[in-house]
Parts: sequence; structure tokens; C-alpha cells
Amino acid sequence: MAIPEIVQPATGLGGGLNIGINDVNGPASYVTGGVLVSASQLGLAAVKFAEPMGLSSDGLNFCKIISPSGKSSATFKILWFVQATGAEVAPTTALNTKKIRCFGLGI
Repeated sequence: MAIPEIVQPATGLGGGLNIGINDVNGPASYVTGGVLVSASQLGLAAVKFAEPMGLSSDGLNFCKIISPSGKSSATFKILWFVQATGAEVAPTTALNTKKIRCFGLGI
């Protein structure tokens, strides 16, 4: 199943908060401990909270997001895991043909 590029542009919630939902591409070469992602990929200037939404576009991986500490950050980390084993993806694995849909709350 193809996933559209932009799912939901940042939408205001009031109180200065926005929601952004978008598909984030996997890296060409995975780094153990996660991949740094810009809040701008979710249409946000800074993210307060982020969460993956389901499996990768090919269904073979799931992700965990390390949300920023403190009030907000311009970046957050995505950790990729193998669905079948639960193990973190091996270093240098090419994931650039995959996407993960992410939800973000920020400004």
C-alpha cells in the first residue's frame, strides 16, 4: 500500500500548539541509537511530543521515537526495529526505501 507524502499539514489547536502528521523517510545508512529528524519534517518549528503511527510502509519495521526533553526541540530521534524479531535494525542498514508515518505536537 502506497503512503501519500503529506498526510496532514500542521494544524493549529489553539494556545500556540500545532499538530503535524507526515511520512518520514528512513535513512540511507541506519545509525545505532536512532536517526535525528527535524521537526520541520512534520511541518513544525519545534516538537514537544512525537509518536510513530503503525508500521513502516513495507510492514517490516516498527519505530520508537525519543521525544525531546524539556519544553520543545527542533529535532527528535527515530529508532527503527525489525518487526519479526523486535531487535534494533543493524548499523548501516539502508532504510531509504521505507517510510514511517509520524504524529507530532509542537509549535
